Amino acid sequence: MKTLTVLLVSCALSALFSSAASLLEGLYCGRESCYDVLQVDKDVTAAEMRRAYRHLALEYHPDKNKAEGSRERFQLISTTYEILKDEEERANYDYMFENPEQVYRHYYHYDHRRGTSQVDIRVVVGVAISVISLVQYLDWWHSYNTAITAALSECQDIVVRLRSWQWRRGC
Repeated sequence: MKTLTVLLVSCALSALFSSAASLLEGLYCGRESCYDVLQVDKDVTAAEMRRAYRHLALEYHPDKNKAEGSRERFQLISTTYEILKDEEERANYDYMFENPEQVYRHYYHYDHRRGTSQVDIRVVVGVAISVISLVQYLDWWHSYNTAITAALSECQDIVVRLRSWQWRRGC
């Protein structure tokens, strides 16, 4: 009975971790470790990582390497470098490998970093208010010019009628 329980628990855990591994396919570097893609250790410095990226990017760049798959490899190397050069994203990536059972947290942090802009919200609100104010001003200016043009056109019609009336009267 004890062996059966251990077997069931181990099957459940392996199913959990295999599903977690399959769910991580679309995150970061896919099934490869980002550190393996850049061929560096986990405790690499920024300068060493930049040097490794430049070396691999030069080797797999599609303009220099016409071999099949070099374009995909170059894109993977570029994505990897973008992930590892940002300290916050690198910390999230390292946390993902230390805690593979928290799959949904990884997806949240990955999507949050990719989906949200890095612009200060005050700048966005300021620009939005400025654009709305500009549109309102231009609308007011157009309405004002239309009203003035219409008023002047009516005044000209009245002047023309008065002159024609005076001409008929012979004044």
